Amino acid sequence: MRIRRRGAVVASLTIAATIVAGTAHADSSDPIAFTNQRLVSYTGVQATNVFEPAIKVGPDGTIYTAANYHDKLTGVRGVELWSAPFGTALSSNGVIPPARGGQDVDIAVGSKGNLYDGTTYLQSLNNGTGSYGVGVGACPAGSIPTNMSSCYGQQKVDASHTDRPWIAADGPSTVYLSYHDGSQSGQIDVAKSTDAGHTWSSVAEAVSPQLRN
Repeated sequence: MRIRRRGAVVASLTIAATIVAGTAHADSSDPIAFTNQRLVSYTGVQATNVFEPAIKVGPDGTIYTAANYHDKLTGVRGVELWSAPFGTALSSNGVIPPARGGQDVDIAVGSKGNLYDGTTYLQSLNNGTGSYGVGVGACPAGSIPTNMSSCYGQQKVDASHTDRPWIAADGPSTVYLSYHDGSQSGQIDVAKSTDAGHTWSSVAEAVSPQLRN
């Protein structure tokens, strides 16, 4: 399983471009300003030890961002989600329970507003080793709760030592998930759901045999 480290773990997560100021027409003289927001965790304090955020904009303009976190005091890893209408301050929707998704978060939003989270879930992780796989959780459009555990549970897409999921929505109910097949180190697998993430099937291998390690 990866704990992605493209740069250092940050002390606090900052989301840029929450508000973009400028006029509607294209003109190089138009001012463009970005407002940064330091996110507040579900605990009520500034989010710390969170990293690798994923961000998406829904069809109604809602901004969603999710990030991995690692509590160094307890060793607990997980994923937290924030959301807000475009141009307003993001607020926490709570955490994705570790049994559903521990790390490697990516998110997608369908054309009807369904929110999907693709994560690597942890089963018996110990110091970076153990049992893990990839799965997808989902919240129906318009029902993002204050506690992520009330969304329907994560569907385990591939439990065979897989990680590094990337997720994309296509239309109202089709979702694709690509991920690293840990049992075949050079392979990227692709799974597909046509029922808004409830069931999944393998559809392709993204790396030809000639290019595998």
